[in-house]
Amino acid sequence: MIQQTAATRHGGFKTDPALTSEPVSSERAMRILVVDDELVSRKKLELFTKKLGYVVLSASDGAEAWEIWKQERPRIIVTDWVMPRMDGLELCARIRAEEEENYTYIVIVTAQDADHEIRKGMEAGADDYYLTAMVMTGLSAKDLRGF
Repeated sequence: MIQQTAATRHGGFKTDPALTSEPVSSERAMRILVVDDELVSRKKLELFTKKLGYVVLSASDGAEAWEIWKQERPRIIVTDWVMPRMDGLELCARIRAEEEENYTYIVIVTAQDADHEIRKGMEAGADDYYLTAMVMTGLSAKDLRGF
């Protein structure tokens, strides 16, 4: 088993001996919340993360994701930016404001590609940022296995 190190958005590093490059067993499967108002995109991300062995929770907008996060506290959230009721940036900001002990790693997946938009996403509390066009190749198993 290969031990991996996960970087936090604050520049520190956490090493967890339970993190490996092998699939996650169902007994210790981590919950990941996928948030997207576009059904096809959401289903693709759900399938991708399920294949990695994660327990997948899903929401069709930020408001629904917020309610799920308050109840389930998933360790990772992959969210779209532009959604009805509550967008991904507001979701990030709310989670960062309410978070206490357990850190939630947040990835924004969006078509918003201007530098100032990327900066806004990171300032709202996102840990990572992927463009929609490259998400299935860019958001790799290696990225999500760091948790």
